[in-house]
Amino acid sequence: MKKNIFKVLLFALLVTTTLYHSTMLANASSPSFGTSSSKPTPIKHKYIKAKKAINMYRRTNFKSSNIIKRFNKNDHPIFQVISQIKDEDNILKYYVIQINPKTKKAIFKKYGFITSNKKIVSILNK
Repeated sequence: MKKNIFKVLLFALLVTTTLYHSTMLANASSPSFGTSSSKPTPIKHKYIKAKKAINMYRRTNFKSSNIIKRFNKNDHPIFQVISQIKDEDNILKYYVIQINPKTKKAIFKKYGFITSNKKIVSILNK
């Protein structure tokens, strides 16, 4: 009897984690833009390098609760811009993924938003 209950619980856990991961993968392709009123503008093959410490956020409103990853100033990460968007205050932000500069492949598998402030980021190709 205890083995059957354990099997049922294990199966339920497996199903819920599979559903959770499939939902997360479906949401990774469509970004959550927060309360922004503007539509994203697609950009192809644009790379950005961070000059200072930078955070990657889930949404366009940059709150500490929305931080996905923090990058130190010594890391100097390089990002590929997928699209750019203006938030509700009409400030430009980039929707990016971190890449390896040599292989041009994704390092950090999560997508997120970073600032477009010229003091913090620099465009590598125009």
